[in-house]
Amino acid sequence: MQGAGGEVRAAGGWHPVPVPGSFRDPAGYMVRDAGFYKRVVTHKGRLDYETLKASGLYEELVGEGLLISHREEDSRDPGFWKVLVPEQLEFVSYPYEWCFSQLKDAALLTLEIQQRALRRGMSLKDASPFNVQFRLTRPQFIDTLSFEPDDGGPWIAYEQFCRQFLAPLLASLRFPEAPQHLKVRPDGFDLDAVWRSLAWRTRLRPGAFLHIYLHARARQSLRGRVQRPRRFRPGTKMVLAGSLRRAVERLTPPKRPAPVREDLETPAAAAVKREVVHSVLVEVEPQTVVAFGGPTLPYARQAARYGAHVIFYDADPRLIESVYLEERAAGSGRLLPLVVDLRNPTPALGFALTERQSLLERTRADLVLAISSVLELCLNQGIPFGLLAEFFAKLGRWILVEFVPPSDAAAAPVLKRLGAAREEYNREAFLSAFRTQFRLAREVWVPATERRLMLFSASAR
Repeated sequence: MQGAGGEVRAAGGWHPVPVPGSFRDPAGYMVRDAGFYKRVVTHKGRLDYETLKASGLYEELVGEGLLISHREEDSRDPGFWKVLVPEQLEFVSYPYEWCFSQLKDAALLTLEIQQRALRRGMSLKDASPFNVQFRLTRPQFIDTLSFEPDDGGPWIAYEQFCRQFLAPLLASLRFPEAPQHLKVRPDGFDLDAVWRSLAWRTRLRPGAFLHIYLHARARQSLRGRVQRPRRFRPGTKMVLAGSLRRAVERLTPPKRPAPVREDLETPAAAAVKREVVHSVLVEVEPQTVVAFGGPTLPYARQAARYGAHVIFYDADPRLIESVYLEERAAGSGRLLPLVVDLRNPTPALGFALTERQSLLERTRADLVLAISSVLELCLNQGIPFGLLAEFFAKLGRWILVEFVPPSDAAAAPVLKRLGAAREEYNREAFLSAFRTQFRLAREVWVPATERRLMLFSASAR
């Protein structure tokens, strides 16, 4: 996980670097200090934090694996009350990189935590998917300062939950790419607009009618009015959380045809690739692996079985949905699938482009498995070899790619359409471009083809 932000000079010689994406909460924020991410608790957040610890909720959630654990440090700055050092995350993903079931599981986790909090006299003041991270296929809440004592009033995070969780999930039933639109609508979807877009069958769902339609109407009727504080019946928040939970639990992934794999391999070619990947894993001993594209999935899983922490990217939410459900069912998987299009990788977003980090800022792997990337990016998308090499050099220190020659059945039709540009597509040009960033460590011929697997090292080039 890569840090960002400018340095703040604090008292006592302490120089933490603020993490820009956490500046909105007056109770505290994240900093990077001595290679660790830490959470600073301000004096405004002291009471809520002390109440959380005294309630026993923290120990309960951490014990169940629902909330990230932390240890405490005394503050070295009088402007802060305490410093928390949470368990460090292997990788940070964002809700617009999740498939339907990932967003659903994050929603159910949030509601489970809200129900447990209410039983202990606490409540969530934030219900955002950005407060959840996936430890591979296990969602975990990461914002320890999102809890406050239950004052008996309405759930202040209700609208946020509906806008950022329920509305995208309902929209996904008709538009599978809906969660990816949280990239441009990080505060969530407009409830009235979502309602208008829903199919009639979806509108008949009690959860959609109550928490989208009636919620939107209520918000419109209250607009401009002075709202007077009022107490609710005991248990009202619990009833609300239960209603939302039932609405989310009843949602199922949108049914769409399975993605088509165009780059089918012969058994002999697949066997050689497995052997090459095995030898690379033994040589490199990677702790983190990044893999791209559906044809690379078997080798990404091979790396996960080896024991590496694997991030698998593909642009098709249907494929990511399938992989996530399979990995979740396996229970012991070490692979996190994410919806990422390498033709348009996740950019830096938010205020001053610092609240959400780009894919490159968050990714630095020991090994990159890009076995199908040359065929897809350079041939089908026209990305020059040099740009691809520069991109890979920012992602990892070892790169395993497959060069597809011009004579290959998958390449020939594309090159024919390119006309004169096809002369620039050849093995020599490919190697020349990659050698500006890497050292060629190994080259292996794939049987019954003219393809070559090439292992590049970013060191000693």
